[in-house]
Amino acid sequence: MEGLRKVEKMKKKWKKFLEKYKKYVWISILIVILGLFGIYFLWEKAQLREKENREIEKVSYVMFINYVKEGLVDVVYYDTTEEYMIIALFNEESKEKTLEELENYFIENGEKKFKATQVYEWLYKKRVNTFDEMTNINKNTISNLKENFVIDKLEILRRQDGKDVHKYLFRLNDNEKVEAVLMLHDYGQSLCISTQVGCNMGCAFCESGRLKKRRNLSPDEMVNQILMIEEDLKIRISHIVLMGIGEPFDNYDNVMSFIKIINNGKGIDIGARHITISTCGLVPKIKEFTKEKLQVNLAISLHAPNNEIRNKIMPINKAYKIETLIDSIKDYIKDLNTGKNVLTSVFYTETLEDRVGVKIAM
Repeated sequence: MEGLRKVEKMKKKWKKFLEKYKKYVWISILIVILGLFGIYFLWEKAQLREKENREIEKVSYVMFINYVKEGLVDVVYYDTTEEYMIIALFNEESKEKTLEELENYFIENGEKKFKATQVYEWLYKKRVNTFDEMTNINKNTISNLKENFVIDKLEILRRQDGKDVHKYLFRLNDNEKVEAVLMLHDYGQSLCISTQVGCNMGCAFCESGRLKKRRNLSPDEMVNQILMIEEDLKIRISHIVLMGIGEPFDNYDNVMSFIKIINNGKGIDIGARHITISTCGLVPKIKEFTKEKLQVNLAISLHAPNNEIRNKIMPINKAYKIETLIDSIKDYIKDLNTGKNVLTSVFYTETLEDRVGVKIAM
């Protein structure tokens, strides 16, 4: 009986509570219901947006396939982890092509190969900025060039001027940055260009090694360092040294294309003996370079007289010892058969001790 009384008492309390606060209870229930409807509405909207995006991707993919069939674009990246491919497209930079590659392009597209020479002369002799300025090339060819290539430039972010020197900071199209330095000598204007964004060689004395390699520079990005500085200073650059940011032989194929472009008589026309490639000692690439039979200069960043010291300041020496490096240089000189010497770079002992803490017994 006592238990029943307690139950009845509790019921009366709840009845009084509900009578007193029932309007607040209904408001709470209404808020919960509205909240559920709101969540459902947002979920439906998200599903609809996702469906629309997938439809757009379907259409984009179909358009892309058609463009590929028509030869208007090239695929540089695709990701098949999603239901539909994520596709990045690009038109080729016209300044990436060697004259031979451009000739082959025209031949493959049913055109005469002499048009490659015309394009080269417009780009490098007359320095035009658009295809429409190439007035001796017919409209159909111009239209084809526009669909398949671009004429691009670098952005000059900063120029620092000193006595007989101009230092440039460039911004690339992906917002990466590289430097180039122009040095004025009595024998001409010598430009030191970059070949990579960052560098993986890790030489203790080298500033560019502080930033690990982000990517290689394309041939046009190297060519444009020359063109932009010539345009900015209204000068003719006579010598090129590949000693800026990056290890040139770690970007071998692009560097070879770059050299062929600037050395070509229809291109920038810089003499082979006025071009110098510097390497920290990538022996396999030195051997490959030997087979190119190019007359350009080769410079070796040696910086130490023995393996003990070189191991401390140049990690590459742990892979290719000085003896191996010297053998590859001997083969290079022998096979090239020009009687020319290979340039070597060294640091004074004071510099090594001050900058990287390496003591050299004298």
